[in-house]
Amino acid sequence: SFPCEIQVKNSSTDSKFVNAKSILGVLTLGVNQGHTILVNTEGEQAEEALKALKQLVESNFGE
Repeated sequence: SFPCEIQVKNSSTDSKFVNAKSILGVLTLGVNQGHTILVNTEGEQAEEALKALKQLVESNFGE
């Protein structure tokens, strides 16, 4: 877990930003394959958190 704030939104549906550390919040985004997401990180270890999220998405969440 990273101590920084991490927010994500579904740019394809113009959703509002939600706390990326909340699984329920992320699920409400309705992200589907082909959608574009926008991630904002702020605070301690923000850059590391962004890199980790990028790797997770690019690996299709380990599937």
